[in-house]
Amino acid sequence: MAAHFSPPNMRELVAETLRESGVEMGSASIEEVAMFDQLHVGGLDANRRLAALAQIGADDLVLDAGCGAGGAARFLATTFGCEVRGIDMTPALLETGELLNEATGLGDKVSLQLGDVTAVPFEDETFDVAWLQHVTQSVPDTADMYAEMRRVLKPGGRLVVHDFFRG
Repeated sequence: MAAHFSPPNMRELVAETLRESGVEMGSASIEEVAMFDQLHVGGLDANRRLAALAQIGADDLVLDAGCGAGGAARFLATTFGCEVRGIDMTPALLETGELLNEATGLGDKVSLQLGDVTAVPFEDETFDVAWLQHVTQSVPDTADMYAEMRRVLKPGGRLVVHDFFRG
């Protein structure tokens, strides 16, 4: 799966496009970088709807499971002021996400790391919200994934899912 989402030189291509577009590193808006990091149906509008359902607040610690380049994580940090930890199994997307964290100045609110949604690298009961956006469609064993989301959510935590389902 990681190879499927890893075009060669992704980080460098995004950096070059940002420079050519005149994007100011450190103060880019989430709208300016959306073309690189909103890799799901509905873009920023989908994030707004999902965040409303999740009732995200400034005090929440959010897990963006299968975060890709971290677009949803940066949206949540910018919009609500919360902290977000993202995990993904695609190094090229994570490297690009770190570049976009630098571009938006959100490195203090958003951290991205290599991880598998079926074996989440965080302690039990860490997160207020687990956020899954176009992830379940790529996970062969969703039972393990949902068990991990339950494990890392605090009691009363919220799981939000935006994905394609049959039925």
